[in-house]
Amino acid sequence: MQIQRIQTLYLLLAVVCVTVTFFMPVAYYVSLADPEVVAALLPIGELALAIPMGLTALMLLIDIFLYNDLRLQRWVLNFSMLFTVLDAAIISYIVFSGPEGYNTVIGWSSFLLLGALAFEIFAKRGIDHDRDLLESANRLR
Repeated sequence: MQIQRIQTLYLLLAVVCVTVTFFMPVAYYVSLADPEVVAALLPIGELALAIPMGLTALMLLIDIFLYNDLRLQRWVLNFSMLFTVLDAAIISYIVFSGPEGYNTVIGWSSFLLLGALAFEIFAKRGIDHDRDLLESANRLR
């Protein structure tokens, strides 16, 4: 099997980035009084994060299989990009409004959402390229 459309690969990488972020800690809370005490913020444990991140991963996964209808694929991709930005905003709000008396350390997995957004932008460019190729082929007929 050979992947002929590069946006499929980009969408798959975006799904991986969102899924890893979903299961890994996005921030750590370290007590100012005792630096040994650490609490981790997991998106799967926070309902405000779990629902939008789960929807983002699900939309991206569904979007991989919408290759027959480029218009619908682009539309679903636009919504998944919106949800990715929403996920990043919710993570930022939760991390920076942490509990009093704790120092917040941002985890590496929170930056994977930026990677997912970049892969979504690359996939959108690939979809637009395919649409342009189809339109130019239609003009030749």
